[in-house]
Amino acid sequence: MARSTDQATYWFEVKDVRNISVKEYEMEWGGLEAMSGDLTLWGVLHIKPKGASWDVDFPFRGAATVVEEPRSGTVVYSVKDQGSVGRLVNMTLMDDKVERAITKGLGKLEYVDQTEATY
Repeated sequence: MARSTDQATYWFEVKDVRNISVKEYEMEWGGLEAMSGDLTLWGVLHIKPKGASWDVDFPFRGAATVVEEPRSGTVVYSVKDQGSVGRLVNMTLMDDKVERAITKGLGKLEYVDQTEATY
């Protein structure tokens, strides 16, 4: 799903994900689980100006984080680069298709039970 403004439509295509420190943690209050940590994200930000039949591609590689709220299951991916491209990529990370691609790219996560968790 693409995001749209009055001037352009933009979307992010995930090419690769490298798990740096993302783990699945058991929360001590209630036995719920949530993932958290750092990753590297590679992809392409596509921007299609309003009325154009073409789009402009901006390759992107950057550090990112993921935090999951254990009670609701809400997952938030965020890139650390706050330049122009980084801010647009951040807005596209809310797309379900992009979130699923990143989560799949992380692979099987190491599980940390509550006795080992340092949060």
